[in-house]
Amino acid sequence: MADTSSDNDIDLAALDFSNGVTYNANLGVLEVPKDVSSFTIEIPTVDDNRYEGDETFGIVIDGQTVTGTIIDNDPITLSLAGGGEVSEDAVYAEFTLELSNPSDVPLTLQLQRVDGTTDDNDFTTTTASYNSGTEDVDIPIIGGEIVVPAGVTDVDIRVGINDDDQYELDETFELKVSESAALTTNGVTGVTASATISDDGQIGGNPGGDNDNQAPTIDLDGEDFEVIFESQSAGQSNVFGYYMVDDQGNPSDPVVLIQDSKSGISSQTVLAELDSLDNVEFFLIADGADSTPDDATLSFNNQGELLVNGQAPTEPVFLSTDNSEQFNVIDKGNGETEIRIEDIVLGNSDQDFNDLVVTLRPSASSQGDGYQNTFTEGDSPVAIVDEDINIQDDIDTITRAEIKFTNLKPMTLLGLI
Repeated sequence: MADTSSDNDIDLAALDFSNGVTYNANLGVLEVPKDVSSFTIEIPTVDDNRYEGDETFGIVIDGQTVTGTIIDNDPITLSLAGGGEVSEDAVYAEFTLELSNPSDVPLTLQLQRVDGTTDDNDFTTTTASYNSGTEDVDIPIIGGEIVVPAGVTDVDIRVGINDDDQYELDETFELKVSESAALTTNGVTGVTASATISDDGQIGGNPGGDNDNQAPTIDLDGEDFEVIFESQSAGQSNVFGYYMVDDQGNPSDPVVLIQDSKSGISSQTVLAELDSLDNVEFFLIADGADSTPDDATLSFNNQGELLVNGQAPTEPVFLSTDNSEQFNVIDKGNGETEIRIEDIVLGNSDQDFNDLVVTLRPSASSQGDGYQNTFTEGDSPVAIVDEDINIQDDIDTITRAEIKFTNLKPMTLLGLI
Protein backbone atom coordinates (compact mmCIF):
# COMPACT_ATOMS: atom_id res chain seq x y z
CA MET A 1 0.00 0.00 0.00
CA ALA A 2 1.38 3.43 -0.87
CA ASP A 3 0.48 6.74 -2.40
CA THR A 4 -0.70 9.61 -0.14
CA SER A 5 -2.02 7.60 2.79
CA SER A 6 0.08 6.29 5.67
CA ASP A 7 -0.06 3.62 8.34
CA ASN A 8 -1.93 6.16 10.48
CA ASP A 9 -4.77 6.25 7.97
CA ILE A 10 -5.46 2.51 7.48
CA ASP A 11 -5.88 -0.20 10.13
CA LEU A 12 -3.94 -3.06 8.56
CA ALA A 13 -4.50 -5.27 11.59
CA ALA A 14 -8.24 -5.25 10.89
CA LEU A 15 -8.21 -6.38 7.24
CA ASP A 16 -11.28 -8.50 6.49
CA PHE A 17 -11.70 -10.95 3.59
CA SER A 18 -14.79 -12.78 2.33
CA ASN A 19 -15.23 -16.39 1.23
CA GLY A 20 -12.70 -17.76 3.70
CA VAL A 21 -9.72 -15.91 2.32
CA THR A 22 -7.03 -15.14 4.90
CA TYR A 23 -3.82 -13.16 4.98
CA ASN A 24 -0.61 -14.85 6.09
CA ALA A 25 1.35 -11.96 7.56
CA ASN A 26 4.48 -14.08 8.03
CA LEU A 27 4.69 -14.98 4.36
CA GLY A 28 3.00 -11.81 3.07
CA VAL A 29 0.57 -13.81 0.94
CA LEU A 30 -3.17 -14.34 0.64
CA GLU A 31 -4.42 -17.87 1.18
CA VAL A 32 -7.48 -18.57 -0.99
CA PRO A 33 -9.51 -21.72 -0.33
CA LYS A 34 -10.10 -24.23 -3.10
CA ASP A 35 -12.88 -23.40 -5.54
CA VAL A 36 -13.08 -19.71 -4.48
CA SER A 37 -13.11 -17.60 -7.63
CA SER A 38 -13.74 -14.16 -6.13
CA PHE A 39 -13.63 -12.40 -2.79
CA THR A 40 -13.79 -8.94 -1.28
CA ILE A 41 -11.32 -7.12 0.89
CA GLU A 42 -12.46 -4.60 3.50
CA ILE A 43 -9.77 -2.19 4.66
CA PRO A 44 -10.88 -0.14 7.71
CA THR A 45 -9.77 3.49 7.75
CA VAL A 46 -8.78 5.41 10.87
CA ASP A 47 -11.28 8.15 11.73
CA ASP A 48 -9.03 10.80 13.27
CA ASN A 49 -9.64 14.52 13.84
CA ARG A 50 -6.92 15.85 11.57
CA TYR A 51 -7.40 17.48 8.20
CA GLU A 52 -5.43 15.48 5.64
CA GLY A 53 -7.25 16.09 2.40
CA ASP A 54 -8.44 13.18 0.28
CA GLU A 55 -5.82 10.40 0.37
CA THR A 56 -5.21 7.51 -2.02
CA PHE A 57 -3.74 4.06 -1.52
CA GLY A 58 -3.15 1.01 -3.69
CA ILE A 59 -3.31 -2.79 -3.25
CA VAL A 60 -1.17 -5.06 -5.38
CA ILE A 61 -2.28 -8.71 -5.66
CA ASP A 62 -0.32 -11.02 -7.91
CA GLY A 63 0.82 -8.09 -10.05
CA GLN A 64 -2.63 -6.52 -10.30
CA THR A 65 -3.19 -3.10 -8.69
CA VAL A 66 -6.39 -1.52 -7.48
CA THR A 67 -6.64 1.91 -5.82
CA GLY A 68 -8.87 3.42 -3.20
CA THR A 69 -9.51 6.94 -1.97
CA ILE A 70 -10.10 7.98 1.64
CA ILE A 71 -12.45 10.96 1.71
CA ASP A 72 -11.40 13.24 4.57
CA ASN A 73 -14.21 14.17 6.97
CA ASP A 74 -12.31 16.69 9.13
CA PRO A 75 -12.68 20.06 7.39
CA ILE A 76 -11.04 22.96 9.20
CA THR A 77 -13.11 25.84 10.51
CA LEU A 78 -11.35 29.11 11.29
CA SER A 79 -12.35 31.34 14.20
CA LEU A 80 -10.90 34.73 15.14
CA ALA A 81 -11.06 36.40 18.54
CA GLY A 82 -9.47 39.42 20.20
CA GLY A 83 -9.26 43.00 19.10
CA GLY A 84 -11.75 44.89 21.26
CA GLU A 85 -10.94 48.36 22.60
CA VAL A 86 -7.24 49.08 22.98
CA SER A 87 -5.32 52.19 23.89
CA GLU A 88 -3.29 53.90 21.19
CA ASP A 89 -0.16 53.41 23.32
CA ALA A 90 -0.75 49.64 23.65
CA VAL A 91 1.79 49.06 20.80
CA TYR A 92 -0.50 46.56 19.06
CA ALA A 93 -4.02 45.13 18.87
CA GLU A 94 -3.90 41.38 19.45
CA PHE A 95 -6.01 38.74 17.73
CA THR A 96 -6.05 34.95 18.17
CA LEU A 97 -6.74 32.72 15.17
CA GLU A 98 -7.90 29.18 15.96
CA LEU A 99 -8.15 26.15 13.68
CA SER A 100 -10.91 23.74 14.73
CA ASN A 101 -8.60 20.78 14.20
CA PRO A 102 -4.97 20.29 13.17
CA SER A 103 -3.94 19.92 9.56
CA ASP A 104 -1.42 17.46 8.19
CA VAL A 105 -0.57 19.92 5.44
CA PRO A 106 0.59 23.56 5.65
CA LEU A 107 -2.33 25.96 5.35
CA THR A 108 -2.00 29.24 3.42
CA LEU A 109 -4.19 32.06 4.76
CA GLN A 110 -4.78 35.63 3.65
CA LEU A 111 -4.67 38.51 6.16
CA GLN A 112 -6.43 41.79 5.43
CA ARG A 113 -6.90 44.90 7.55
CA VAL A 114 -10.24 46.51 6.77
CA ASP A 115 -10.28 50.18 7.75
CA GLY A 116 -13.35 51.70 9.32
CA THR A 117 -12.29 55.14 10.48
CA THR A 118 -8.58 54.26 10.56
CA ASP A 119 -6.04 54.68 7.77
CA ASP A 120 -2.45 53.62 7.05
CA ASN A 121 -1.05 56.37 9.28
CA ASP A 122 -2.59 54.69 12.34
CA PHE A 123 -0.59 51.47 12.01
CA THR A 124 2.92 50.08 12.09
CA THR A 125 3.89 46.45 11.41
CA THR A 126 1.64 43.40 11.64
CA THR A 127 3.22 40.18 12.96
CA ALA A 128 2.11 36.56 13.34
CA SER A 129 3.47 33.74 15.50
CA TYR A 130 2.62 30.44 17.18
CA ASN A 131 3.91 28.70 20.29
CA SER A 132 5.82 25.48 19.73
CA GLY A 133 5.39 24.42 23.35
CA THR A 134 8.74 25.85 24.37
CA GLU A 135 8.96 29.15 22.50
CA ASP A 136 7.13 31.59 20.24
CA VAL A 137 7.93 31.05 16.56
CA ASP A 138 7.42 33.86 14.04
CA ILE A 139 5.38 33.20 10.90
CA PRO A 140 6.52 35.46 8.03
CA ILE A 141 3.84 37.60 6.41
CA ILE A 142 4.59 37.78 2.69
CA GLY A 143 2.25 39.57 0.33
CA GLY A 144 -0.44 39.61 2.99
CA GLU A 145 -0.31 35.82 3.44
CA ILE A 146 0.86 33.48 6.18
CA VAL A 147 1.55 29.75 5.94
CA VAL A 148 0.42 27.95 9.09
CA PRO A 149 2.68 24.91 9.64
CA ALA A 150 1.15 21.43 9.84
CA GLY A 151 -0.17 20.62 13.30
CA VAL A 152 -0.49 24.23 14.49
CA THR A 153 -3.97 25.19 15.70
CA ASP A 154 -3.43 28.60 17.35
CA VAL A 155 -1.85 31.67 15.73
CA ASP A 156 -1.25 35.00 17.47
CA ILE A 157 -1.67 38.02 15.16
CA ARG A 158 -0.59 41.47 16.35
CA VAL A 159 -1.54 44.57 14.37
CA GLY A 160 0.95 47.31 15.26
CA ILE A 161 -0.51 50.69 16.33
CA ASN A 162 1.15 54.04 15.70
CA ASP A 163 1.12 56.07 18.92
CA ASP A 164 0.98 59.68 17.74
CA ASP A 165 0.08 62.76 19.77
CA GLN A 166 -2.95 63.77 17.72
CA TYR A 167 -6.43 63.31 19.17
CA GLU A 168 -8.46 61.40 16.60
CA LEU A 169 -11.57 60.19 18.47
CA ASP A 170 -12.17 56.44 18.69
CA GLU A 171 -11.09 54.73 15.46
CA THR A 172 -12.25 51.32 14.29
CA PHE A 173 -10.91 48.62 11.98
CA GLU A 174 -11.37 44.91 11.31
CA LEU A 175 -8.94 42.07 10.74
CA LYS A 176 -10.09 39.54 8.14
CA VAL A 177 -8.55 36.09 7.73
CA SER A 178 -9.57 34.04 4.69
CA GLU A 179 -8.44 30.97 2.74
CA SER A 180 -8.68 30.66 -1.03
CA ALA A 181 -7.94 26.97 -1.69
CA ALA A 182 -11.25 25.67 -0.26
CA LEU A 183 -9.47 23.74 2.49
CA THR A 184 -11.57 25.37 5.21
CA THR A 185 -15.28 25.78 5.75
CA ASN A 186 -14.78 29.56 5.80
CA GLY A 187 -13.07 29.81 2.42
CA VAL A 188 -12.76 33.24 0.83
CA THR A 189 -15.54 34.59 3.06
CA GLY A 190 -13.18 34.18 5.96
CA VAL A 191 -13.62 35.36 9.53
CA THR A 192 -13.36 38.85 10.98
CA ALA A 193 -12.86 40.51 14.35
CA SER A 194 -13.04 44.21 15.08
CA ALA A 195 -10.95 46.57 17.20
CA THR A 196 -11.28 50.13 18.44
CA ILE A 197 -8.23 52.34 18.98
CA SER A 198 -8.82 54.77 21.84
CA ASP A 199 -6.74 57.85 22.66
CA ASP A 200 -9.11 59.67 25.02
CA GLY A 201 -7.86 58.17 28.29
CA GLN A 202 -10.85 55.83 28.55
CA ILE A 203 -10.91 52.05 28.04
CA GLY A 204 -14.29 50.40 28.36
CA GLY A 205 -15.67 53.52 30.02
CA ASN A 206 -13.01 53.46 32.73
CA PRO A 207 -9.94 55.68 33.07
CA GLY A 208 -6.89 54.20 31.38
CA GLY A 209 -4.57 54.28 28.43
CA ASP A 210 -3.26 57.07 26.27
CA ASN A 211 -5.00 60.45 26.39
CA ASP A 212 -4.39 62.80 23.48
CA ASN A 213 -7.64 64.66 24.16
CA GLN A 214 -6.17 67.67 25.87
CA ALA A 215 -8.54 70.27 27.27
CA PRO A 216 -9.12 73.26 25.00
CA THR A 217 -7.20 76.45 25.70
CA ILE A 218 -9.43 79.51 26.08
CA ASP A 219 -7.61 82.81 25.60
CA LEU A 220 -9.59 85.71 27.06
CA ASP A 221 -7.43 88.64 25.96
CA GLY A 222 -6.01 87.55 22.62
CA GLU A 223 -2.52 86.73 23.91
CA ASP A 224 -1.93 83.01 23.75
CA PHE A 225 1.49 81.62 24.57
CA GLU A 226 4.70 82.82 26.12
CA VAL A 227 8.11 81.45 25.14
CA ILE A 228 10.12 81.27 28.37
CA PHE A 229 13.90 80.89 28.65
CA GLU A 230 14.70 78.25 31.28
CA SER A 231 18.42 77.48 31.10
CA GLN A 232 21.45 76.74 28.94
CA SER A 233 24.60 74.72 29.56
CA ALA A 234 26.20 74.75 26.14
CA GLY A 235 29.82 75.35 25.37
CA GLN A 236 28.71 77.11 22.20
CA SER A 237 27.01 80.45 21.55
CA ASN A 238 23.79 79.29 19.93
CA VAL A 239 21.13 81.25 18.04
CA PHE A 240 17.51 80.27 18.74
CA GLY A 241 14.23 81.43 17.23
CA TYR A 242 10.93 80.49 15.66
CA TYR A 243 9.39 80.56 12.18
CA MET A 244 6.06 79.89 10.51
CA VAL A 245 5.02 76.97 8.31
CA ASP A 246 2.15 77.13 5.81
CA ASP A 247 -0.34 74.36 5.03
CA GLN A 248 2.06 72.91 2.45
CA GLY A 249 4.89 72.73 4.97
CA ASN A 250 6.85 75.66 3.53
CA PRO A 251 8.84 77.63 6.16
CA SER A 252 8.90 81.43 6.30
CA ASP A 253 9.33 84.49 8.53
CA PRO A 254 12.15 83.37 10.86
CA VAL A 255 12.48 85.45 14.04
CA VAL A 256 15.51 85.36 16.35
CA LEU A 257 14.59 85.10 20.03
CA ILE A 258 18.09 84.45 21.41
CA GLN A 259 21.03 85.92 19.49
CA ASP A 260 23.60 84.39 21.86
CA SER A 261 22.59 81.70 24.34
CA LYS A 262 25.67 82.48 26.45
CA SER A 263 24.84 86.17 26.87
CA GLY A 264 23.61 85.77 30.43
CA ILE A 265 19.85 85.63 29.95
CA SER A 266 18.00 85.25 33.24
CA SER A 267 15.89 82.18 33.82
CA GLN A 268 12.13 82.72 33.30
CA THR A 269 12.76 85.56 30.86
CA VAL A 270 9.81 85.89 28.46
CA LEU A 271 11.38 85.70 25.00
CA ALA A 272 8.15 86.20 23.04
CA GLU A 273 4.37 86.21 23.22
CA LEU A 274 2.72 84.34 20.36
CA ASP A 275 -0.93 84.68 19.36
CA SER A 276 -1.04 80.96 18.64
CA LEU A 277 1.19 77.91 18.39
CA ASP A 278 -0.54 76.89 15.18
CA ASN A 279 2.06 76.51 12.39
CA VAL A 280 4.90 77.66 14.69
CA GLU A 281 8.22 75.80 14.53
CA PHE A 282 11.66 76.45 16.03
CA PHE A 283 15.26 76.62 14.80
CA LEU A 284 18.72 76.53 16.35
CA ILE A 285 21.95 77.67 14.67
CA ALA A 286 24.68 75.84 16.57
CA ASP A 287 27.46 78.24 17.65
CA GLY A 288 26.04 80.76 15.20
CA ALA A 289 26.19 83.94 17.30
CA ASP A 290 29.24 85.40 15.54
CA SER A 291 27.78 84.83 12.06
CA THR A 292 24.32 86.07 13.05
CA PRO A 293 24.65 89.64 14.36
CA ASP A 294 21.71 91.57 15.78
CA ASP A 295 21.05 93.29 12.46
CA ALA A 296 21.19 90.09 10.39
CA THR A 297 18.33 89.30 8.02
CA LEU A 298 17.06 85.73 8.20
CA SER A 299 15.01 84.04 5.48
CA PHE A 300 14.32 80.69 3.82
CA ASN A 301 15.15 79.69 0.26
CA ASN A 302 12.93 77.59 -2.00
CA GLN A 303 14.55 74.43 -0.68
CA GLY A 304 13.48 75.23 2.88
CA GLU A 305 17.01 76.08 4.03
CA LEU A 306 17.52 78.80 6.62
CA LEU A 307 19.64 81.69 5.32
CA VAL A 308 21.50 84.45 7.19
CA ASN A 309 21.92 87.57 5.05
CA GLY A 310 21.12 85.46 2.00
CA GLN A 311 23.73 82.77 2.73
CA ALA A 312 23.45 79.33 4.29
CA PRO A 313 25.33 79.30 7.62
CA THR A 314 28.49 77.23 7.80
CA GLU A 315 27.39 76.08 11.25
CA PRO A 316 24.82 73.27 11.70
CA VAL A 317 21.18 74.39 11.51
CA PHE A 318 18.48 72.32 13.21
CA LEU A 319 14.79 72.78 12.33
CA SER A 320 11.97 71.26 14.35
CA THR A 321 9.96 70.62 11.15
CA ASP A 322 12.61 68.10 10.12
CA ASN A 323 11.53 65.93 13.06
CA SER A 324 15.07 66.56 14.21
CA GLU A 325 16.34 64.33 16.98
CA GLN A 326 18.05 67.42 18.36
CA PHE A 327 14.70 68.63 19.78
CA ASN A 328 13.28 66.75 22.77
CA VAL A 329 9.69 67.97 23.19
CA ILE A 330 8.03 67.13 26.52
CA ASP A 331 4.34 67.63 27.30
CA LYS A 332 4.31 68.52 30.99
CA GLY A 333 0.57 67.84 31.27
CA ASN A 334 -0.41 71.25 32.66
CA GLY A 335 -0.73 73.11 29.39
CA GLU A 336 3.03 73.67 29.25
CA THR A 337 5.45 72.21 26.73
CA GLU A 338 9.17 71.99 27.42
CA ILE A 339 11.65 71.98 24.53
CA ARG A 340 15.11 70.64 25.34
CA ILE A 341 17.72 71.04 22.60
CA GLU A 342 21.03 69.28 21.92
CA ASP A 343 23.36 71.56 19.91
CA ILE A 344 25.75 68.85 18.64
CA VAL A 345 24.70 66.07 16.26
CA LEU A 346 23.53 63.22 18.48
CA GLY A 347 26.12 60.72 17.34
CA ASN A 348 28.87 63.04 18.55
CA SER A 349 27.20 64.55 21.63
CA ASP A 350 26.57 63.68 25.26
CA GLN A 351 22.82 63.60 24.51
CA ASP A 352 21.87 65.36 27.74
CA PHE A 353 19.49 67.73 25.90
CA ASN A 354 20.24 70.65 28.19
CA ASP A 355 22.27 72.89 25.87
CA LEU A 356 19.17 75.08 25.61
CA VAL A 357 15.87 74.64 27.45
CA VAL A 358 12.75 76.74 26.81
CA THR A 359 9.12 76.37 27.88
CA LEU A 360 5.94 77.21 25.98
CA ARG A 361 3.10 78.06 28.31
CA PRO A 362 -0.23 79.84 28.11
CA SER A 363 -0.04 83.40 29.34
CA ALA A 364 -1.85 84.12 32.60
CA SER A 365 -5.01 85.29 30.84
CA SER A 366 -4.93 82.24 28.57
CA GLN A 367 -5.78 80.03 31.52
CA GLY A 368 -9.43 81.06 31.19
CA ASP A 369 -9.37 83.76 33.83
CA GLY A 370 -7.62 87.02 34.53
CA TYR A 371 -9.39 89.20 31.97
CA GLN A 372 -11.35 92.00 33.60
CA ASN A 373 -13.85 94.55 32.38
CA THR A 374 -16.23 96.80 34.27
CA PHE A 375 -19.90 97.36 33.52
CA THR A 376 -21.84 100.26 35.02
CA GLU A 377 -25.55 99.64 35.29
CA GLY A 378 -27.42 101.79 32.80
CA ASP A 379 -24.45 102.24 30.50
CA SER A 380 -23.82 100.50 27.19
CA PRO A 381 -22.99 96.76 27.25
CA VAL A 382 -19.36 95.75 27.61
CA ALA A 383 -17.53 92.66 26.45
CA ILE A 384 -16.58 90.09 29.04
CA VAL A 385 -13.69 88.93 26.84
CA ASP A 386 -11.43 90.63 24.37
CA GLU A 387 -12.50 90.77 20.71
CA ASP A 388 -9.45 88.63 19.92
CA ILE A 389 -10.64 85.70 22.04
CA ASN A 390 -9.16 82.47 20.74
CA ILE A 391 -10.27 78.95 21.59
CA GLN A 392 -7.80 76.21 20.62
CA ASP A 393 -8.54 72.52 20.75
CA ASP A 394 -6.87 69.37 19.42
CA ILE A 395 -9.89 68.23 17.44
CA ASP A 396 -11.74 70.21 14.81
CA THR A 397 -15.02 70.88 16.60
CA ILE A 398 -15.84 71.83 20.18
CA THR A 399 -19.24 70.26 20.86
CA ARG A 400 -19.85 71.58 24.37
CA ALA A 401 -18.88 74.66 26.37
CA GLU A 402 -19.98 75.89 29.77
CA ILE A 403 -19.97 79.49 31.05
CA LYS A 404 -20.20 80.08 34.79
CA PHE A 405 -20.89 83.38 36.57
CA THR A 406 -20.22 84.39 40.13
CA ASN A 407 -22.37 86.95 41.94
CA LEU A 408 -24.98 86.79 39.18
CA LYS A 409 -27.91 89.18 39.72
CA PRO A 410 -31.53 88.70 38.60
CA MET A 411 -32.41 89.99 35.12
CA THR A 412 -28.77 89.99 34.03
CA LEU A 413 -28.67 89.23 30.30
CA LEU A 414 -25.84 87.55 28.42
CA GLY A 415 -25.52 87.91 24.67
CA LEU A 416 -23.32 85.76 22.44
CA ILE A 417 -22.36 87.26 19.07
